[in-house]
Amino acid sequence: MFVRAIGVQGDGPGQFARPKGVAIDGDGRVYVADAAFSNVQMFDARGRLLLAFARMGSGDGELWMPEGLSLDGASRLYVSDRFNNRIQIYEAVRPRAATTEISCVKSTRRSMMASWWPTSPHTRSPSSIRSMRC
Repeated sequence: MFVRAIGVQGDGPGQFARPKGVAIDGDGRVYVADAAFSNVQMFDARGRLLLAFARMGSGDGELWMPEGLSLDGASRLYVSDRFNNRIQIYEAVRPRAATTEISCVKSTRRSMMASWWPTSPHTRSPSSIRSMRC
């Protein structure tokens, strides 16, 4: 029996062009890797977008066609970074209440910022997410 869908085709927040991997943490948050946007989007258990992080590139914390996701017991997110030929590891992300605040996402070598996406339909697309050092 069908339960629900998360996201739709498109290039806006909460939308996907090429979803390639999914993982669910202990709190029911759903992480989706989108190979076309080279990012990861996080949704709450009801399917509402919480944040997106990473961007296309070959630097630490940047992704190029991510495909698989996995979480360990410490809530670290492992991302299969296909065309960079590596696995990237991100520390746990603890989203706050739905706001437009900034939250840090730490990769294995440097810290990056993850922008919260407001719920407005007039927000930037996943391809414009910028990663910065914390």
